[in-house]
Amino acid sequence: MDTLNQILFIGICFFILLRFYWLALRNTPWKGLLSALACILYIFCLYGSALMQVAGLSSTKLLGPHILPPAQAYELGGLAGKWAIELCVILLGEVMAGFLVPQRNPLISQRSISRASGEFNFVMRNAALALIVVGSISTLAFHSDLSSRADGGQGVVTILKTCLAVGLCVFAFHNFFNQRIYYLVSACGMILLVTGAVRSPVLSVALAFFAGKIARGEVTAAMLMRYAVYGLVLAVVGGAMSNFRGDVVSGRGADLYTAFAESIENPFTAVYGGGIDTLDGYRLAQFVQPNEPARPANILVAITTFVPRALWPDKPQDLSLDITNRYLRWDQGGIFLSLVGYLSIAFGGYIQALLALFILMTGLCGLYRKVFATFYGFIVLLMTFRLFLGGSPFDIYFCLVYLLIYTLAQIPFKLIWVGYSRKTYSDGWPV
Repeated sequence: MDTLNQILFIGICFFILLRFYWLALRNTPWKGLLSALACILYIFCLYGSALMQVAGLSSTKLLGPHILPPAQAYELGGLAGKWAIELCVILLGEVMAGFLVPQRNPLISQRSISRASGEFNFVMRNAALALIVVGSISTLAFHSDLSSRADGGQGVVTILKTCLAVGLCVFAFHNFFNQRIYYLVSACGMILLVTGAVRSPVLSVALAFFAGKIARGEVTAAMLMRYAVYGLVLAVVGGAMSNFRGDVVSGRGADLYTAFAESIENPFTAVYGGGIDTLDGYRLAQFVQPNEPARPANILVAITTFVPRALWPDKPQDLSLDITNRYLRWDQGGIFLSLVGYLSIAFGGYIQALLALFILMTGLCGLYRKVFATFYGFIVLLMTFRLFLGGSPFDIYFCLVYLLIYTLAQIPFKLIWVGYSRKTYSDGWPV
């Protein structure tokens, strides 16, 4: 039975990825992108991580506090069976979104396109440049040690630093507007991100570039293998950055070059030892869920995180942090519980988690079908990626910060464009 469950899981993964490939052949990969992304994360972050632990090639963060040993061979069948069910729910949500949100292609006059294009380029380029300048200055001016990254009271500074990543994402999504100067600016910005040894913004920029390719219809079936290789390289780079940060925080001493060299020498160990907690969080949630009351209101932490704790001392804590503090006895930080793990505790059971997963996936896929051709489509894609990698309200908050920064950065340049348009129109020039 255990072997059959694993075969079933692999078969469903194959079907989801084959469906995505078929959609790519029809030049509509966006119709199956979110389920394919979730499937890839299930393969690498859950199933692959379990195989590594069973083989003794990686350990678990649950072993230290004597909660659970590393994943055992006899567990694989049961876990694979659940993952197969969850992938079916994910696929069903995406198919349902296709019925609820049909794709429309409204006709737009050439004059409207010309006017919109001029405004769009002016606003996007200048907003992205402004964000990169603000983010770069903040990163250099408010430099902090990696060991203090999780300390409180850094909300405003963190948002200012995030401007750099958002600006780079805007450039990447729009293929750097096909101008060398923007490639150079983005390269300098990426150097700042990499030296910061935080992988999230680096992965965000890479995902924005891919989302832009999807939006412009530039991703063909023949290119998918190339992007898969790029994804594996990014995973190794991300693992190196995470391992370097872990060495610094633990006081073992390291440098970024050594971390990259070790990751290239042992890529699998680097990736799975580099802070991918999805499997640990999934198993921890399974272990503690029977003893935990349902807390559906905890999902609102994605919104309440915007309120500084200085103004709201008793602000609700993220469920992932609460579970980590109480069961693993960690003073700060924590591990994410995985999306299904979090939902099972928040809503009081596995069946309830599957229902919530179906509703969430239907909503995300429906929204993505509406906005995939815009930068907002990238934000939906980023949210999907982070939720299936971590599964916490913080992942939603992270994407809302990107959305807020992106939206606010456009306002001054839209006002400048409107003022310029009115002036040229009053002077008798065509807009």
